[in-house]
Amino acid sequence: LVRSIENTYMGTGALFTAIYRRYDLIICWTPSNGTVQRLSNALATGVPVIARRMPTYEQAFGSRSGILLASGLVELQRMAQELKGSASMRGRVSEAGAVAARQFSRGAIASQYRRAIDDARARIRGRSYNRTECAL
Repeated sequence: LVRSIENTYMGTGALFTAIYRRYDLIICWTPSNGTVQRLSNALATGVPVIARRMPTYEQAFGSRSGILLASGLVELQRMAQELKGSASMRGRVSEAGAVAARQFSRGAIASQYRRAIDDARARIRGRSYNRTECAL
């Protein structure tokens, strides 16, 4: 199930892929791992991931089905046991993670910036223009 992310995340993908493919499960739990880029790198490999529920992750990924966010150690243990016992669940979680990570690819981020710029340009040219509408 491990995918190559060599061309993603400014060239760091090959390093993450090489490291993560050694594991059956990745747990993003410590506060130093609380960045969206680290979680999205892990998700993009296709290895099942359980992350600690953090506002950063919830805001970035919302309530996406298949992204496993645990509130505490008991929930973490339960999720890990469920993954261990179900190949189909591992497959669903892996696929959902890879799909969620794609929203942070360079192309997806460039498209988001382009939409914001185009929206600002349209507002500047529109009749309802005022300075507060164009704040990015």
